[in-house]
Amino acid sequence: MKTVFTILFLSFFSFFSFSQNQCDSVIKIAELELLKVKKNIISLETEQNISDVKLGTEMVMSKFYDGENLDLNLKGWVIIAKVSFVAEDKGKVTVKVKKELSGVKLKDAFKKGEKDVKVQLKYKALATEEPYLKKNESDTIIVGTLMCDLKQGEWRSFYEGNKIQTIVHYKNDEKNGEYEIFYENGNLKDKGTYREDKAVGVISFYNEDGSIEKEVNYVNGKQDGVEKGYWNDSVVKYEQRYRNGVLCCTSREYYETGELKLEIVYEDG
Repeated sequence: MKTVFTILFLSFFSFFSFSQNQCDSVIKIAELELLKVKKNIISLETEQNISDVKLGTEMVMSKFYDGENLDLNLKGWVIIAKVSFVAEDKGKVTVKVKKELSGVKLKDAFKKGEKDVKVQLKYKALATEEPYLKKNESDTIIVGTLMCDLKQGEWRSFYEGNKIQTIVHYKNDEKNGEYEIFYENGNLKDKGTYREDKAVGVISFYNEDGSIEKEVNYVNGKQDGVEKGYWNDSVVKYEQRYRNGVLCCTSREYYETGELKLEIVYEDG
């Protein structure tokens, strides 16, 4: 039997193979109970919603064995056949057997008079967006959208009392687009842009009173270009330059009056 199950394992994943980098479909599992078998037509019943299944959809059918069948000596879920979807009406499901996939024949798998027979149908369905909501008692903590278990679109997190904490945009679980982070008092803490999970362009940082603290330029996730810090009244406090994440060129510090306080020239700059 070990050889048989190795073949079944490989056959299943070959049948449902698709690129992990391209999220256009997902594997779903429906659990059902057997109603009857008539030649190659199997009638089942389920409480799950399988309205996303289309006529002719190919599925892999498995049966649950509790280990009490002395003839087959099987336990757990065992792949039985490849089937195609025929119809569904108010929880009644009909499938047609296309190919037996194990050494267990249908006539042996589904014996006449057997009761409470558990069956699984595994199939590919188009990926759809699903809302995500995480709560802590009465306070909403995180709200967003998932597709293929990956973050998509706008996600928001909140402090206690549903005060906004962050607004971040995602594409396939990577930060992609504008983001904003807020202090608990509602003032903006920092904002900027991400592309493929890496900071790009100018990211602005603010003090808790709302005044600007500094502006930092990023290229492909690394500091690159001018960084400027400010006194509370927006007068430049310092300015320094980075190249590929490394401090370079000339840095300057200023008094609150705007007069130059210090200048440093880096040898590599």
